[in-house]
Amino acid sequence: MEPSLATLDAIEPIVMRRNRFECDHGWDVDLDDGASNYVIEENLKLSGALKLREGVHRVVRNNILVNGSFHPHVWSRTRTPLPAPFVHPVREVAFLVL
Repeated sequence: MEPSLATLDAIEPIVMRRNRFECDHGWDVDLDDGASNYVIEENLKLSGALKLREGVHRVVRNNILVNGSFHPHVWSRTRTPLPAPFVHPVREVAFLVL
């Protein structure tokens, strides 16, 4: 995909911020088939985690992944490098109930 074409329909980035996601039979967030021009930050993903595949202009940072992980499918060297830390994997979570 030519990176400049990604902003023809989504002129401004699609922002996914401060959400709670949980999918027991798939991915919590799945950007597939050229989904481009996204900012995904400060989200809580509780089960299936995050999958990115073919796409450009995507920023993923400061997400909490519980019982899941990051899955970069079909990642190429021409993609923008992901900043660190961009995901925080968690295997066990303790909740304080007041």
